[in-house]
Amino acid sequence: MFRPRRILPQRHRQRGSILAPAVIGLFAVVVLLGGVQLGYLFYVKRDMQKAADLAALSGAQALGNGNALDCAAATTAAAAAARANLPAPADAANVSADCWRWDPVNNDADPRHLAAPTAGQRFNAVMATIDRAIPSLVPFMEDRTVGVQAVAARPGEPVAAFSIGTTLLASRQRPGTLVNLLAAVGLDLDSAKLVGYDAGLADVRITPAGLLHRLGIDVASDITVGQLNSLLAANRVSLNDLLDAVVVAGGQGGLLAANVTLVNAVKSQLGLDALNVALGSDSAGRGGGLFAEITAPDAQSALNTRIGALDLIAAAVGVATGGHAVQGGAPVDIAGLVTVTPSFSIVEPAQIAIGGVGATAYSAQVRVFLRVTVPTIKLLGLLSFGIDLPIVADLVAGQGTLTDLCTETDSSGRDLATIAVKTSVLDACIGDLTQESAFSSKQPCGTDLHDHQLLTLKVFDVDMGVNNHIPLPLIKGEATVTLYAGQKVPVPTKPSLQLGNEVKDLTDAALTFLLGHVAQKGGDTQSGDAASSLAKGFWAQARDGNKCNPNAGGADGYNCRNDLWQSALKLAQQASAGLGDYLDKQPNAGLLTGVANLLTGLTGALDKALSDIVGALVPTNACATFTLLPLGYGGTESGCVGEIAKRFAGKPNAGAALSNVVLGLLGPLFDALRPALDAIGDALLDVVNNEVGLDLNRVDVNLMSLQCNGKGVQLVF
Repeated sequence: MFRPRRILPQRHRQRGSILAPAVIGLFAVVVLLGGVQLGYLFYVKRDMQKAADLAALSGAQALGNGNALDCAAATTAAAAAARANLPAPADAANVSADCWRWDPVNNDADPRHLAAPTAGQRFNAVMATIDRAIPSLVPFMEDRTVGVQAVAARPGEPVAAFSIGTTLLASRQRPGTLVNLLAAVGLDLDSAKLVGYDAGLADVRITPAGLLHRLGIDVASDITVGQLNSLLAANRVSLNDLLDAVVVAGGQGGLLAANVTLVNAVKSQLGLDALNVALGSDSAGRGGGLFAEITAPDAQSALNTRIGALDLIAAAVGVATGGHAVQGGAPVDIAGLVTVTPSFSIVEPAQIAIGGVGATAYSAQVRVFLRVTVPTIKLLGLLSFGIDLPIVADLVAGQGTLTDLCTETDSSGRDLATIAVKTSVLDACIGDLTQESAFSSKQPCGTDLHDHQLLTLKVFDVDMGVNNHIPLPLIKGEATVTLYAGQKVPVPTKPSLQLGNEVKDLTDAALTFLLGHVAQKGGDTQSGDAASSLAKGFWAQARDGNKCNPNAGGADGYNCRNDLWQSALKLAQQASAGLGDYLDKQPNAGLLTGVANLLTGLTGALDKALSDIVGALVPTNACATFTLLPLGYGGTESGCVGEIAKRFAGKPNAGAALSNVVLGLLGPLFDALRPALDAIGDALLDVVNNEVGLDLNRVDVNLMSLQCNGKGVQLVF
């Protein structure tokens, strides 16, 4: 049987290469390993970045007040935090930490906004840097060095709130806080009406943000410091509304009825229908608002500053009542010549300062006004004079400027602030002033002070009156105090201030000024009539003290004329000698513009003139003579007067600025003016001690709040 042959498929030897797949496979493996290595690098870098972030935050938290010592502690803390949070082995990493000044506004040249602090600035940021060599997971790949950085900062600068205040004399203080705070701004209110405030608000502190919210004043979340100052300055609210906002913000709504009583009591005492309060000031220097110009680094720090509620109430009442005069009680007698009633007012209220270094607070400026007008007085039958002295005295003023904060702590670990305090006491002026102008102006009384006819004086045809103004020397003091938040420290206005002595110095300076200008006006006047009248005046005074008859004959007349002659000379000598002694003791004479050179050497001129007068006692003058000749006793009363008049003619010496007659007039004028000026000083003292009741020996510095940590710590890079 035929079987067909099966044809088997032909076998061929396979050909080709696995190189291409192998390459592809190897490439895939490399990519996979590279991905693993890259992922590992990202993983390690992430952990390193976390460690750097924690290190920067830890360092910033330890930065404290931002000084060099705090920086050292901060960098140590940052390095320790970095190593504690790095993946093992932590020692393989290079860790560094540095302190910087972070300022996104002024340090825009650096993308991290970092720069070294300049003078007066502090460290407020810590930068942590970590570098680490990461070993490769793949043998043929190189190790990689990974570096990370983090910056943490305290973006808010330290902020303080403080005030400078006057205080009452200890004898004038009463139980309670608010009653004394209000009395220091010129309001004597019934303490029974204020008890609720002390009980409810003694320890309550509120923020400007809370106060504005209760007043219904909207504040933008991104408001700047300048815009905040403008907002405060643009808003005036009623005193009642402001007090309501304070007590409600302080959680004491039960005092709303008491607010009405308080405001009505203030209105009644001052006779006012409305009381309004400006909230702020948008210009540097003393303003008329509740808050001085805010100088905080950012508005939110200022808005969140905590201020004592009672301090706010007292300051608000002071602002609302500023510029309204209060009569100073009973009239004051001036040397038995005239009676005056002084008035006083708070022309500038105390202001609360909020801000950093440079923030300035002002105390209330209490001003006294009195006008002394003495009617015409006759003197020596030769002259008549009158006095018209409008006087303003700013009693005590304080200014405090924040110079340092949050760079030191006390032994208890409390943050401290330093305030430089300047004070002035009895800044007085005499010139063209009225009660209205004195209390309407908020400038120092010496600003734009005009001339006034202070003294009318005419000797025959010579006008020796004084039409001028007198800015009297004031008492200045400077001190520096360091406080913790909530502390109040008294600052002396002057070491060992003796108010009576200081007032006496001021009135003496005014008297010296008047005498000096009379001397200037009189100059080298050598009127024979003036010399004769001056001699007659002293002769008449001598006769008033001696009942003998100078016109009697013989020895009786001779002895009488001789006694009267010597008495008249002694009176002239005593009057001028008293002036000379007074001028020698005047520390302020050299401070009075325009009279210093004239008064220098005036005592010597007086001594020369007096020696000439006393030396005129010779036995051959026309007053009292005696000879053994038949004439016997000679002289007449008119001869005595004539002899004295001769001594007042001419000048003490050729180069003298003043004539003898002017020198002779100054002594009696001094004797007449001094009691009046001394009485003015007594009147001023009476107002200060018994009416105003302020303690001029000190001002109180009150650090209400001190925030050193700004807005807290946050990562900024």
